[in-house]
Amino acid sequence: NLTMTILLLARHAEPDWGRIQPGWSNPSGELDPSLSVEGREQTRKLGHWLATTCDVDVIYSSTLRRARETAELLNQQLNVELYSLDELREWPHAEPMPNILANLHAVNHLDAPFNPNPRHTFDPRYQEFAERIHATLNRIISTYAPKSILVVAQGHVIGQVVRTFTDHHHMLYDSDFTGISKFTWEEDRWFINYINRIDHLYYDYT
Repeated sequence: NLTMTILLLARHAEPDWGRIQPGWSNPSGELDPSLSVEGREQTRKLGHWLATTCDVDVIYSSTLRRARETAELLNQQLNVELYSLDELREWPHAEPMPNILANLHAVNHLDAPFNPNPRHTFDPRYQEFAERIHATLNRIISTYAPKSILVVAQGHVIGQVVRTFTDHHHMLYDSDFTGISKFTWEEDRWFINYINRIDHLYYDYT
C-alpha cells in the first residue's frame, strides 16, 4: 500500500573542491571531497526547514562523502533512521551525461518540444544508470511506504527521477546545492509537488 508515500530528493550541499585530502577518492577514482563551510551552513538551514515542515521517517544517501556528510548533518536535526547505499552513486562514466543527452535531443523535433513520448535510442550507459536508480528507489519505497522518505544524492540522480516522471529523457536538469524536490504517491499516481526548492537558504534561522 503506497497511500500518501512522500519521496523527498535533496541534492548534497556544496563540497570543498579546494580541500582534497590524500586518499579522498571513491573506488572508481572520482575525487570525493568533504563539505565546504558554506555547504555545512546550507545543510543546517535545510535541516531546520525539514524539521519544521516535513515529517521525515528515514534518510538514504549515496556513499559519496558530500552526500553522506549532508545526510549525517541533516539527521542531527531530524533524528531518524539513516542508511547509505552505493547504488545511489553518481553517473560513473568519463563522458559527461549532457553529451549523452545531447544525442537523445537530436532525434526530437523542434516543432514539438513538449512531445510526451519523444523517440529515444538509449545509450547503454544511460540505460544502465537509469535502471540502477529506478531499481534502488523502487526497493526503498516498497520498504518504507507509506512513509516520508528523504534521499540525499547527486544532481544526476535527481535529474534521472525528474526525466522519468516527465518522460523527457533528453532534458537537462540543473539543481542547486541542497535544492529539494517533493513527489507524492496518492490515489494510485504520482504528484510532482515541487522541484529544486531552495527557499530554506534565504531564511534566517539564528
